[in-house]
Amino acid sequence: MANLLVGPIFGMVFDSTHRTKLIVLFANLFEIGGNFMYFAAQSKYMVLGSRFLVGIGAGAEAALLGEISRTTSQKERTLVFSITIAIGQIGLIVGPGLNLFLRQLDYKIGPFVLDKYTSPGVS
Repeated sequence: MANLLVGPIFGMVFDSTHRTKLIVLFANLFEIGGNFMYFAAQSKYMVLGSRFLVGIGAGAEAALLGEISRTTSQKERTLVFSITIAIGQIGLIVGPGLNLFLRQLDYKIGPFVLDKYTSPGVS
């Protein structure tokens, strides 16, 4: 939902500034903050809020696709878009499987509990 709302905004900022690196770094701050919030969540509303923050960070995809569009010729654009989106989809499919080893965790780090419910925010 957040990606849907924020993606066009990041796209408009990219169109006016062409500063992809700055936009991606700014968006990554939301992703990092959202993942830490997920790790430290004490309620279901904090988890929901953390996923929303991560979604804001994912909105930078619009700027990345804009950069691809700006820097490729019309002939090579379809191939580059296809490869970029395919790699993202592979990450969405394979990424959760990489957390299999984290399901056995049951630690405390200060006031934070690191278990199978909070470990996705760490990885």
